[in-house]
Amino acid sequence: IPEKIEDIGCSDGTTMIVKDLFFNTPARMKFLKKDVSEANYCAALLDKLALSHPEISFKFIRDGKNALCTSGDGKLSSAIYSVCGKDFFNSLIETNYELNGINVCGFITKPVFSKSTRSMQYFFVNGRYIKNKSISTALEEAFKNGFGENPGGGFTPETADKPEQTDFSRPVPLRGLCACGGLAKGKAFAIQSSTLSFEENARNPQAESELLEQTLRTLADKLEAQITAEKNNESRDILNAHLLLVKDPLLTDSARKTILQGKTAAFAFNAAIRRSVDILKKTNNRFLMERIADLKDIRREVLSLLTGAVRKRPDVPQGSIVVAEDLLPSDVSALPEHTAGVLLASGSPTAHAGILLRNRGIPTLVRAGNAVLQIPPQTEILLDADAAKAVVAPSEQQLKDFDARVRQSDQEAEAADKTAFEPALTQEATYPAPPKPHAPPKAERTEWGWCGRNFYSRDAPLCQRKKNSVPSTRRCWTRPPDAPSPSVP
Repeated sequence: IPEKIEDIGCSDGTTMIVKDLFFNTPARMKFLKKDVSEANYCAALLDKLALSHPEISFKFIRDGKNALCTSGDGKLSSAIYSVCGKDFFNSLIETNYELNGINVCGFITKPVFSKSTRSMQYFFVNGRYIKNKSISTALEEAFKNGFGENPGGGFTPETADKPEQTDFSRPVPLRGLCACGGLAKGKAFAIQSSTLSFEENARNPQAESELLEQTLRTLADKLEAQITAEKNNESRDILNAHLLLVKDPLLTDSARKTILQGKTAAFAFNAAIRRSVDILKKTNNRFLMERIADLKDIRREVLSLLTGAVRKRPDVPQGSIVVAEDLLPSDVSALPEHTAGVLLASGSPTAHAGILLRNRGIPTLVRAGNAVLQIPPQTEILLDADAAKAVVAPSEQQLKDFDARVRQSDQEAEAADKTAFEPALTQEATYPAPPKPHAPPKAERTEWGWCGRNFYSRDAPLCQRKKNSVPSTRRCWTRPPDAPSPSVP
């Protein structure tokens, strides 16, 4: 009970200060968790209140630092920007639907920003936060195929004895998942996986075992050299993952046991990979199943060394769109720089091949279905990865509309180039623009911010973010005209 109540001058609003909660009631205090946990509960509650009432400005000070500050301008987008951050905000798509007097509106994320938990799911009814398993289940069912949680979903090609034939004498629209955004137009160029032949039975198991050991050491040395030379952190992580697979004792032990049964090194390693693939498939976990491509990539590298087969880089014509069932990480690395885009029947935005395609900035659409495998060579394709769709054998009008959109995109990029050197707006202060000699390449046009020691694309999706080193000391960003203003304490 407060000892004294008195008036004090302050701005409009409500201020709540919590100190020494339950300090004089030990019976309750012993049920409290650690300070960090309790503070996280408070922060989670404030996030929900801020999202449900964007018309109210919330300011949450935690341990003397501003943990949350919303503008209170009444816009839900501004509240999301403050609560979830700019990267998450940039991945959102606004939705608004009404049926039988019930209005459902809000924001959903693009598949490339999907999460494996429900921690970022927020549901509100008449401005009040709720948790409802039926609504969560309905949302997941609606997005099941789009996010790829079900390997047998509608966007995942199924192997059938008689696949349905597609008529490409007329425009054929395809839908899939965006692995890397962008627009691309070009002729179809098919890449098919090749098979390597090898003997099954060995004459000298001991020699085969030594050959496998030597081959794995050679491949490990090659990967270590590539890791040392690689400058991109994500690409380096993928190479490290491949190196761990090459040195995996379970994989090599499994191959050795098969060699002792009188099999060749190539046959034994192939069998070991197939057993590992079967184990991953049984998990029915899409993230673990995405590592199957890495195992297949390692298998191809090892078998090529064991059999002496020479891998040839695909001779992709200038400005072509590569079509395939799926690509392995090494397939992506072998694509020439002039590749216009990639259209895959299967694949995943979060697979290592998808990550490498994003690093290279190649517009990519995955999980587009079996029709991709039937596209005739040199067929014109319009790839709109931003909208997760493509048109095969487009009409003249579709070609004109697509070209007009490309021109509009170029004009918007050129306009963004002109504002790339405006002063950077931060929560602390306004910093001068970076020196013009450090301008990003014109081929990477977008609105650029001056962040830390890097240029970052502020308004591009996370998958298209690029950077170039510049001298700087503060983390800051530039704000596009249509984005919510950052909250300044």
